[in-house]
Formats: sequence, C-alpha cells, structure tokens
Amino acid sequence: MLLKKVDSVEELALTSCKRLDDSVIAVICHHLGPSLKDLNLRDLYTLSNSSLILLANHFPNLISLNLHGCSRITDEGVNQIVRKCTSLRDLDLSYCTGLQSKPHSTSLTNLPVTLQQLSLVGVMSDDTQLITEAVKRLRALKSLRLCGIPAVNDESLNEMLCSIGPFLEKLDLSGGLMSPLTDDGISAISRHCTKLSFIGLSMLKQVTGTTLMPLLQDHRRAQMLKTLQLGCFKLEPDVLFIISTQCSALEDLQLSGVQAVNDEFLITVAKCCLSLKYLSIKACREVTDAGICALAQYCLLECIVLSGVSNITDKSVYALANGCPYLKEIYISGCSKVTRPAVRYLVNACIPRVNFEHRIPNADPDPSSSFDDFNAAQPHPIATTQYTDYI
Repeated sequence: MLLKKVDSVEELALTSCKRLDDSVIAVICHHLGPSLKDLNLRDLYTLSNSSLILLANHFPNLISLNLHGCSRITDEGVNQIVRKCTSLRDLDLSYCTGLQSKPHSTSLTNLPVTLQQLSLVGVMSDDTQLITEAVKRLRALKSLRLCGIPAVNDESLNEMLCSIGPFLEKLDLSGGLMSPLTDDGISAISRHCTKLSFIGLSMLKQVTGTTLMPLLQDHRRAQMLKTLQLGCFKLEPDVLFIISTQCSALEDLQLSGVQAVNDEFLITVAKCCLSLKYLSIKACREVTDAGICALAQYCLLECIVLSGVSNITDKSVYALANGCPYLKEIYISGCSKVTRPAVRYLVNACIPRVNFEHRIPNADPDPSSSFDDFNAAQPHPIATTQYTDYI
C-alpha cells in the first residue's frame, strides 16, 4: 500500500474495484483525513456494512457519496451514513438492492434534509408509504431520479411533487414495462413543477404525454427545458408538435421508439431547436432522409442515434458528415440502406472526432472493403476515434 497520511484529499474514486475488501477500506480511512468531501464507490460490489460504517465515522464532512450498485449494503450501513454525514448534498443509492429487503429500510426516511441530488434508481421497493415519506420531506432537492420503482404510482407521485415539485430542476421517472405510472400521475408534473430543465419519462408504456401539455404550452417553463427523455411508445403527435415549436432551448432530445416521430416533426425541430446537440430517434421507422438532412442543415449535432431507422440512406450520412462539424458520435446499426461507400466517406471525413458504430446483421461481405485493419468483433481506437464495422 503506497498511501501516506494525507489530510488534504477532498475527492476519492474507487469505482469497480472488485477485489477491494474491508481491510483496504480500513487502510484508506487511516490514511485520509476528515477533509474528504466527494467519495465515489460506484459498482463497488464488495462494499460491506462494516466498511460503510467505518467510512461514515471517518469522513463526516462528505458532501457527495455515490453508492450506485453497492448491492451488499443494507439499512444498517446507510443509517450510519445519514446520521454521521449531515452535510450530504448528493447521494446515489441506485441498485442498492439490500435496501428493498424486508423489513423495509428506515434509513430512507432519515435522509439528510440538506440533499440536493438523490437517485434511487432500481431500488425495487413496493412500499409506497416508505418512498413517499422519504422523498417529500427533502425540500432542498433539485434533482430526483426514481426510475423503475414499483412504489412510484400516480397517487404517490402527486403527493411527492406537491411537496417538492416547485424546487426540482431535474426529474427522471423513466421506468420499465411494469411501471404503474399513467398520464394521471404525469399530470402532477404539470401542476407542481415550475423550474424543470430535465424531464425523463422513457419506457412508460401507459403514458401518452397529453397531461404534460400544460407545462409544454407554458412559454416560460418550456423555454427552461434543456433535456427531454420521452421514449414513450404511445407519445401523441400533438405532444411532439408542442415540443418542436415551444421548447426551443432543447439541447438533448431522446425519443427512441416513439411511433409518431416523422420527417415533419424533425424538420420543425431542426428549424426551432437550434441549440440541439444530442438526438436519439432509435427505431423511429417513419423517418427518412428528409428529416435527417434538415437536422444536418440547421443543428450543430454532437451525437445522433439512428439505429433501426431503416428508411434512411447514404444521403443522410453524407449530410451529417458535411453539415455537423462537431459530430462526435453516430449510431446507425440496422440502417440497411446505408452502404459501404457512405460508411467509408463518414470515417474519412470525420476522423479523428467520431465514435461510429454500424451493424447490418445479414449483409453480404464486401471483398473490396478497405477496412481490413478493423477487427469485425470489437471497436478499435483511431487517435481519439472509436470505430466499429459490422457490415
């Protein structure tokens, strides 16, 4: 162990250290002083309650703590964190599956009221009262992620947002196919949230987005929106129209799988949302070259996801390569009408700034390909580029 006694360290990341055990945590606690404020333990699967308690006792001045994926910790360890680290502002408990075990976690209802960011993604609790009581007392929250939690239903969401909605700037409720949320629950966002810049509602199979219309039609609130993640299969065309005409400050728009997305919508987005940098329209099968070419003409895109958009051709690829000078990532897996020459042109035109991925599962190999240096099984770096060719 090369650590020496250091009192001035304020940030420490120990992510995905699979062999790190309690003895190493003890050494870290011994050598670092109480000035530590930012501790990232993401995916540290070996982290135990005893180690977490040790960390809580040694680093009471923590402001940010990431426990994403620390599946061994339970109520016992988290309770010590919330008791000792009373200045916490940012806490990520995503996929801490030990917190959903019976008896239900009391630590969640004792979370520090200083919290400004909280993520409970994948904490599969079905205790509606527990989640509601845990969240609604945190009136300093600016960012809240409650993805995939069965306890978040229409009634509990309304109760939580009635208390903290006016203060939130980021809200992510994206769920799985089993999410109980409907348009009735989403209406609470329109009623209570006045400062949102980020809304995540992807993979909510019962949501059409119609009850979000009052927020989108409010010019002041619509202009505050920077990120919309609305990959809801049933999203209504009227909702898309309001987004394209009212949310002109959008930088990140994710609409994967939305049936109603078409060229007309994309052309309007291109002309009205000039700040757009990231767009995902994966599997939006009504889109053709017309919509993509409009985006390339008006928007300085940095990333675009077109996987499964089967109607686009080489014309879209050429337009993006020539019209988007800041393009860093493009995904066109499954775009069967995009040919090798277009792929070649994109790579040649955009190196070294594009992370490119193209997969056509059943295409015949082309013996004239100039990509022999690229292994077909994995991406390879070219300068700062990652390129993958699956043709």
